[in-house]
Amino acid sequence: MMVTAMRPDQARELAAVFNDENIGRAISSIRRTIAKKSQSDFASDFGLTRDKLAFIEAGRTPINMELGWLLCKRFNIHPAWLMSGGIAVGPSRFDEIPPWKIAFLETRLRGNWKILFRQFWRMLGWAVMEKNLHAEIFQKMKLTDSETSFKHMENVKLQLPNLLKRLNRATKETGKMSALAEFLGRAVGYRVPLASVSRWLSGKREPGGEITLLMLKWVERQERQEKAPAVL
Repeated sequence: MMVTAMRPDQARELAAVFNDENIGRAISSIRRTIAKKSQSDFASDFGLTRDKLAFIEAGRTPINMELGWLLCKRFNIHPAWLMSGGIAVGPSRFDEIPPWKIAFLETRLRGNWKILFRQFWRMLGWAVMEKNLHAEIFQKMKLTDSETSFKHMENVKLQLPNLLKRLNRATKETGKMSALAEFLGRAVGYRVPLASVSRWLSGKREPGGEITLLMLKWVERQERQEKAPAVL
């Protein structure tokens, strides 16, 4: 998943594309051209009131991940297409996502279905997973790093016990675990509690693939700094 922290300007560019107005526009298009239903009937299908659907389509009310994912699956719409209102360049159908990736994403989303749908890319690094999502934006991003590959991610997961040993050595110094938590938070776009980091490092809880890759990157930086010759 996403392994490099986005600069603020990159995050702003993505946020400008993945906004509630674009999502509402896409939902309105799905309702009119695919479902071919009135707002009342379409709203009823998803347990919404007509007024709430109207606000969603107007971009005035955000949808959560649960509704967004359901819309994508039911109407075979790629999440990137729905988030961008059809602006995204790349896959447009849900069935273009490999089954293993869908299972991986749904596992990551357990307990997080209420997050705003437009924040999905922040949580899971979707934007980096789909390299052709928005051509103008991703030309500015370095996506060739081997650490971004899923094959690499799977290899890292297999080496997790050794990674945890390295991390525990690197975080012995006071303040290092907090520095790791801050690094992870900046990279994924939301606060990562110190308690969660502690559980991951103790082996009480297994981190997700994205977090695992980020922790690998962090510990490699720490190890390089330790090996660097002191400047006199």
